Amino acid sequence: RLRSDDRELAVSGLSWLDREWSSSALEAEQAGWDWFSLQLDDGSDLMLYQLRRRDGGADAHSSGTLLTSDGRVMRFAAGDFTLRPRRLWQAPGGERYPVAWSLQLPEADLDLIVEAMFDDQLMETAVTYWEGAVHVRNAVDGQAVGRTEGRVEHGQLDLARRWWREWHFRVGVHLLRGLMDAEEGGHAYADLAQRIQRLDDRQGE
Repeated sequence: RLRSDDRELAVSGLSWLDREWSSSALEAEQAGWDWFSLQLDDGSDLMLYQLRRRDGGADAHSSGTLLTSDGRVMRFAAGDFTLRPRRLWQAPGGERYPVAWSLQLPEADLDLIVEAMFDDQLMETAVTYWEGAVHVRNAVDGQAVGRTEGRVEHGQLDLARRWWREWHFRVGVHLLRGLMDAEEGGHAYADLAQRIQRLDDRQGE
């Protein structure tokens, strides 16, 4: 059960704990960040984030953690991994977001391609950002290495509907916690519905 103040919600399914310790503002020379949380088919979990500098480089505070299937923890500094955008998607407002990446982590013998299950996973709440479900493949042979890849079998529309249910739940939690008001929640729900309708229309073409 999920409890928020005096309310409880019954939930079921697979999940992981994403604890955000801070939402501090970026420093003047930092332009943004790229964050990855990947569950791999060997039972390991990888988290990486790259703080982007305005000069195009990676900030020295970028880091990552790999939790192996046998419980070992490997920590990585900015120079231990490489992230490179492979493809960009342009949002309706004109902003461009990377939706496919090359990820190299030599110390863990990982060379991965990470790509959005579908491009339009933009969250337009108080802060607009791209966050969504991804496929993970081995860059050498193209084989899927994401832990949930074997269950992805119903095509783009089914993935979109599962994504919609997850974000529908997230918006509800934001409302319960007072992180957005009713008007913002209404706009978020309407936006989610429009995205699924667009994908539904595209699937039927």
